[in-house]
Amino acid sequence: MRRARIKTEQEIDKFRKLQDKVEELVRDKNLEETDYGEIPEEFKDPLMDTLLDDPVILPSGTVMEKSIIMRHLLNSQTDPFNRQPLTEDELKPATDLKKKIQQWKIEKRKQCDGRDFVYYDGLCVMASTVKLNWYEARVYCENLDGHLLVLDSQQKLNTTKELLQTYYQYSELYVGASDGLTEGEWKWVSVTTASDFFYWLKGQPNNDDTQYPNKTANCGAVYPNDDLKLQDEYCYQEKRFICEM
Repeated sequence: MRRARIKTEQEIDKFRKLQDKVEELVRDKNLEETDYGEIPEEFKDPLMDTLLDDPVILPSGTVMEKSIIMRHLLNSQTDPFNRQPLTEDELKPATDLKKKIQQWKIEKRKQCDGRDFVYYDGLCVMASTVKLNWYEARVYCENLDGHLLVLDSQQKLNTTKELLQTYYQYSELYVGASDGLTEGEWKWVSVTTASDFFYWLKGQPNNDDTQYPNKTANCGAVYPNDDLKLQDEYCYQEKRFICEM
């Protein structure tokens, strides 16, 4: 049998220093971790599919997050994509890409500055403190360069649930759903989406508002305490609402 080669004190010390450096990089990245929503492909680490923070270029030309490739090197001194030998010294900082990512982060944050909007996991939203009817709420959001919230995917619905639990304690909120143009054809207000995703409460929509039995219900509202399920409501009753940018 082949006997394992005993490492020298110098090699052991070098390995420990590498391990300490990796732990520090990972710890720093975790402290700075922020959700930025949808990330451009060029800004993602190819192994973890996460936002690059300190990108480095491998000899093969592949760009990776430094903390991730350093962690890999603890287990294998090879390029994870072609298995060629690789050491820390061969990693080169992707300086230009890092600047682009930093600028992108700044722009994402700027989109949500002021006006009482909150940035949360890719969403820039504001739950109102005033009550308006649905049409007034729509105009209010548009005057802030936004629109009533569009819940056009399961992922966005889940993120909004977390947001409301974290920042707000409202029982009901208008969102940007309506069939006011054509009865029974529910649409989201944003012109950028053609989604047919609507998370309705059982039995909804039924074109009936129990508080206004003689009025048609053509506007959508959600109830955070009822899993954020959508209900149709009489558009001219006043409620709080939620805008997004």
